[in-house]
Amino acid sequence: MALTIEAYFDHLKACIHPEYLLDPRARDRLTLKERGEGGVIVQEVEFSYEGDAFAINLDLPSPQLTKADRKKGEKAAPPRLFRFLDDEAKPWGKKCDFVVFHRLPVGIYAYLIEFKSNGIDGGQIKAQIDSSMNWLRSLQRIVEHYYGHSCKLSVQKFVFSSNTNPTQYLDRSGKYLKADPAIRFYHYDDLKTLSLGDLENKMIDEIQGGAR
Repeated sequence: MALTIEAYFDHLKACIHPEYLLDPRARDRLTLKERGEGGVIVQEVEFSYEGDAFAINLDLPSPQLTKADRKKGEKAAPPRLFRFLDDEAKPWGKKCDFVVFHRLPVGIYAYLIEFKSNGIDGGQIKAQIDSSMNWLRSLQRIVEHYYGHSCKLSVQKFVFSSNTNPTQYLDRSGKYLKADPAIRFYHYDDLKTLSLGDLENKMIDEIQGGAR
C-alpha cells in the first residue's frame, strides 16, 4: 500500500527520539540554536515555513551524569545499540549540526546544515555533511525495513557562518564551497529575511526510495 507524502513524513518523525527534536510543538516557525559551554546559546537562526517541518540536533552531546544526579541514585542511560552518533573520531562520528525535514506538496526536502563561526574548513565541513548524508540514507532504509514504505528525499547542503570575508573558501560565484560545490554558503545576517523555502541551492541530491 502506497503512503501519502504526509504519512511518510510522519513515519520519519516517528523514528527520531524526542530528545533530538527541536521545538516539536512549534508551528509555522523553526528555530535552530547552537549551544556552547554550559548550554549558553551562541548562535540562533529562525525560519518561517509553509507546509510542515521539523528539525533535529544531530550534533547533540551524550548526556552526562553530575555528582548531584549520582547522589539522587540516577543511573546513566544504557549505551546505544548503534554508535553512529558517538563522537569518537570514527568516520560515523562525523556529523553536521542540524537536519531539517520540510514537507511540501511536491515532496520531502532534507536540509543538512552546519553552523560555523569565523573559521571555514572546507574539508572538515564536507566530511561532516557527507557523513550526515549517509545517516539520512540509513534513516530512510530503517523506515523502509520496519514500516515497509519508502519515499524519495531531496537533499540540500548548507553551511552558515559569521565569516565576513569567505572568498578564499568559495567558488567564483561566491556562493558555494570550493571543497564541495554542492554546499551552499550563507552568512548569518543574510538569513534574517529568509524563510525555509527561500534557501537557495542549485544542486539537489536525491535519495531514492527502494522498491518493495
